Amino acid sequence: IPLAALGMLGQHGPLIAAFAMALSDLAVVGNALRLKRRLDRRPIR
Repeated sequence: IPLAALGMLGQHGPLIAAFAMALSDLAVVGNALRLKRRLDRRPIR
């Protein structure tokens, strides 16, 4: 996003930055769901 704001990604910079941000959000949500599923399978002590 900083590269797009500085104009270093060319004309399509904002589009590239938005796409990267969406992929980042998906990665965070996916990892959170994976962690939740893993912790749910742990036996209670």
